[in-house]
Amino acid sequence: MNNDNLKYLFFKAFVPDSTAHYYTNSADKVWIHDSGNVAVLADGVSGSSDPVKSADYIVEILKNFSYEENNTEKIDFLNTSLNEIILKLNKHLIDKAKYENLKLYAVVVIIRKIENVVEFAWVGNPRLYQINPNSYKDDQIKNVIPIESQPIEVIGFNESISPNSQVINLEQNSDSFFILSTDGIDYEKLKKIDVKILNSKKTEKDWKDLGRDIASEKDWAFIVFPYENRLGYIKQEWPYNPFVGKQEEYEHEKKGLSDIADVLFKDKNFDGFKIVGSNPMINKNGKIRRFDGILISPLGIYLLELKNYTGKITMDMDKYLEFSEYMDNNGELHKNKGNNKAKNIIEIINIFADNIKKTAGKICLNNVANNFIKNGLFIFTNSDLNVECIIDQVSRPIPIKYGEVIITKIIDIPEMLKKNFNDSKIKDKNKLTKEEINLLSETLNNAIFEEKTVNNETDFKTIGRFKFDLMSGEDIYQYLKIYKGHYVENKNKKILVKEYKLTTMAKGNEEEERKRLERELSALQDLRNVDGLQNYIDKFYEESYFYVILEDIGGITLVDWLQTKPERIQKIAVLKKLSQILLELHRENIIHRAITPQNIIIKEAGAKGEILPYLTNFELCHLEYLPTIAPENRRSIDIKFQAREVNTPGDIVTTSADVYSFGKIVCYILSEDNSIPFDSYIDLNKFLKKKNAWPDYIKKMGLDESWLDNIKRMLSMDPAERPLGEELVDLVSKIK
Repeated sequence: MNNDNLKYLFFKAFVPDSTAHYYTNSADKVWIHDSGNVAVLADGVSGSSDPVKSADYIVEILKNFSYEENNTEKIDFLNTSLNEIILKLNKHLIDKAKYENLKLYAVVVIIRKIENVVEFAWVGNPRLYQINPNSYKDDQIKNVIPIESQPIEVIGFNESISPNSQVINLEQNSDSFFILSTDGIDYEKLKKIDVKILNSKKTEKDWKDLGRDIASEKDWAFIVFPYENRLGYIKQEWPYNPFVGKQEEYEHEKKGLSDIADVLFKDKNFDGFKIVGSNPMINKNGKIRRFDGILISPLGIYLLELKNYTGKITMDMDKYLEFSEYMDNNGELHKNKGNNKAKNIIEIINIFADNIKKTAGKICLNNVANNFIKNGLFIFTNSDLNVECIIDQVSRPIPIKYGEVIITKIIDIPEMLKKNFNDSKIKDKNKLTKEEINLLSETLNNAIFEEKTVNNETDFKTIGRFKFDLMSGEDIYQYLKIYKGHYVENKNKKILVKEYKLTTMAKGNEEEERKRLERELSALQDLRNVDGLQNYIDKFYEESYFYVILEDIGGITLVDWLQTKPERIQKIAVLKKLSQILLELHRENIIHRAITPQNIIIKEAGAKGEILPYLTNFELCHLEYLPTIAPENRRSIDIKFQAREVNTPGDIVTTSADVYSFGKIVCYILSEDNSIPFDSYIDLNKFLKKKNAWPDYIKKMGLDESWLDNIKRMLSMDPAERPLGEELVDLVSKIK
């Protein structure tokens, strides 16, 4: 059960201690709804009998609202008014306090994103700062709400008087972001941080270090939003990632490509479109030219050239000259004269057309080969630019078509492409299908790479001191393929090659995306002395791909091994060794996040046939010093074995998340039919409503009832209840 309903990372929470101790020791708590669209910040205040319990109960009540636990009403968090949610929180917190004879008070903030609107409601004294990296200095770090040293109001205080919650809508722009915090963050310290440093932070470690630097007390928590859009140009609203291959390296080009994709996604005529990184082409003078991409859509194929001008530009198409003028930040006017850049795309358009037709013919895309019309898009990415074209000595505004090239701004692209298609007289039945678009985009992306590296006689590829079989490739995820291979000089020395596709649409330089992809080799290097893990051997970057070379350990997956009907003593031995591997991971604060039967390999070794489990595939692991995984890669995580917090974008993820997955593995291995008690945490309540649900399932596992609490703790929705480290190893050692 993969994560087909992709949820993007809008809110991202940070706390000082992201180990499991956070859940039991902090009075500043964050809760994020499963959708990723609602976040709650709770701060247990000092007037409470127990501030930590105050915050904990807020989180417990929110969970109950989400899953109808403990006979609590269920709340529709996406449609219920924020004021109403706060009133219900207040009522239930007061009920809890009366039941336990405690004073439970808390500051509460609820923030919700619905489409393009961000609603913000609060009671108490939270902090909300807007960070504007491109504004003048006085506006770069702004208070959005007044700062109060002590909360004037809290929830849980008075049963007869409802708390006065305040609600506002937040205005966003493409360059700014927000930091929502408890009063444990000091505004005066934050103001002293260079905004460029704030804007450059990308990893969990970066943000936690910032929190420690600007904290006024040991307990603090903050939420950064919008988070995912700060890391790259693939937007959270899109239904899929349209970029294929290595894109342009400059920020204005990546932003321009992203803006083009944005306008095309809003028009159903372009469903299925892709933008392929442009391969080098040679013009008639032998000069190599690389353009900004190739747009492949149902309505045609276009060579892309993007320009980021400001001010005013006049393009003389008769003389192939351009005249530009702009005002700098000091009010000084600059005027320039140069060659018309549109000439470059006009000169190369025939070569581009020949390449497309030849490629389409090779892969039998007859529709493309027979109906292709050469087209180019010369695009100005700055919407405020004043542009005119001189054609036949007459000044004309854009958008305009000049020969085979459309000169336009981004906003006009959809209408110009539709007009161009209609003018071409190509019939609707000859529009490119999604299948044709996908095949052509992948072929164009690989064209030059394959000419250089594929030996058509053997279908083997050599990279460094390794050789691998291209026909052995297995698609694991959308972005990853695995091949079998060996050392060039020793065919008996087997390897596995992981091939990752690069899109380079991360903000910053190409190194940022590489860091995301290198998490597996980073983890394996940190764990190089741990038994039960593959050895990392080498890495390579080549064109649009990143290769990781790993030891081929052989063996079979846990799924296949269980089909051989192993003895119970062997199953228990596997679980004991896996618990030891988890212990070593968590000592290094590495969270695998994707422990599934497919990622556990079983191997027999030695003369006695000892059973050795290996935990593999660390490409989705959580490392606080690396940027978060790309959003589309989250589809790869199997929700059946995944803790709630891992599947909740932006939530705090600790080592206890792997314990939940391990608990599912215990059930899977020991149950007589290799089943798990419930498909995902979403289905837990359905399972619990069955009479004798847990006792009956424990019997299926061959365990006595003394093990009931242990399994329930491992699979608890509350990460604080799950056994960790040595305790987990000790529990597993007692399985019989």
